[in-house]
Amino acid sequence: MNEFLRYKDIIPFELYAPIAEKFDVLVAPDKGAKSNVQKLSDLCKKPLVVIEKFRPKKEQVKILEIKGDVKNKRALIVDDMISTGGTIIEASKVLLQKGAKEVSVIATHGVFSGDAIKNLKKSQIKNVYVTNSIPPNKSEKIKIIDLSEFLKKIINN
Repeated sequence: MNEFLRYKDIIPFELYAPIAEKFDVLVAPDKGAKSNVQKLSDLCKKPLVVIEKFRPKKEQVKILEIKGDVKNKRALIVDDMISTGGTIIEASKVLLQKGAKEVSVIATHGVFSGDAIKNLKKSQIKNVYVTNSIPPNKSEKIKIIDLSEFLKKIINN
């Protein structure tokens, strides 16, 4: 069995790996994402950076700490879902302030509620990669990862 497929119930690492390998560090945007990002980090042999955040109010994010080195590195934030984009936008700001050369994001589900697309367009995030698990919104910044071949493998196994 392909080593990526053993994590198939979490996120499609097989599809993420070719993208993740182009970056210097992989970033967990919160403690909840750490175990998934750690698995991808191990598979791609990339350093893991973990962000600690809290929400003082609903729809508001405050970054407390970044654990790991991002200076002069291309960072990829890895998450399961982008809803409003608040977490990844705030995380990208702090990563850039800490010296990251660029920040992109990869997520399984692109919900993009409210003003998420507009806010992502205005952000300094270079690219946002999402699967087509939800019909995608159109934006030059959003790159779609097709799940069809991945799902076919899962169904046929």
